[in-house]
Amino acid sequence: DIDNAIDYLHGKGITLRGHNLLWSKEDELPEWLLNKPKTDLLKDIVNHIELTVTYFKGEFAHWDVLNEHLEYDLLEKLINRSDLINLAFQTAHENDPNVKLFLNEEGILTNGNKTHGLLSITKELLSENVPIYGIGLESHFTSVPDITAVHHRLDVIAEAGLPIWITELDVNITDPMQKAKAYRDLLQLYFSHPSVEGIIFWGFWSEVHWRPAAALVDGFDFHINPSGHTVFNLLENKWSTQKVITVRRMQQTEHFKAFYGDYLLTVK
Repeated sequence: DIDNAIDYLHGKGITLRGHNLLWSKEDELPEWLLNKPKTDLLKDIVNHIELTVTYFKGEFAHWDVLNEHLEYDLLEKLINRSDLINLAFQTAHENDPNVKLFLNEEGILTNGNKTHGLLSITKELLSENVPIYGIGLESHFTSVPDITAVHHRLDVIAEAGLPIWITELDVNITDPMQKAKAYRDLLQLYFSHPSVEGIIFWGFWSEVHWRPAAALVDGFDFHINPSGHTVFNLLENKWSTQKVITVRRMQQTEHFKAFYGDYLLTVK
């Protein structure tokens, strides 16, 4: 069950992220919920957030509070309140003040039609002191990405001044070498961008991937394809360090994992 899964993942040192508290896409909502009076529906929304966040309090580092809000706003329409986003963030924060809260959005990096809209909403939330920590940007590419355009869209969202997480990275291209190059180019852009704090792949194994052609590992023989080798080389070789630092008058060695970058080490 979910509790055993959380314990297992924590035991492996894996940080967990909650996805998501609210998603107003009609076919993702139960029919019984859609037929409720708006006052009852509002109570159910608040109760859902309170119960969910409280139950997983201390287990998740992040929560995606609203998912694809620019694309889907059915819940707002049903309760006839334009401030649902504010209410959702405030309710989540009240029930777990330590978890980092995100607005997760699609299509920002792949086509740019909503890039400035997301920036505007984020700035508005900040002006109203809504407890938003960061912005989640999905990254579902179905063709060779225009890296210059993607870079520009990242820069636009970065104007909000919040940390950015790439939350759902996959590249659904059938040509294996084009796909590997796309993964390389995107990862190098994301890794090097000063506002990007983290990157999450939206699956890696073809047999359980929602888009099998986007996988890094294929089949039940777990064949690492060219994209998988490209990603592995970046993470484990090009971006990793093999640095050994000797501190005078210290009789012990400390080990920690670190990507390339600047670090401040405090030795006590």
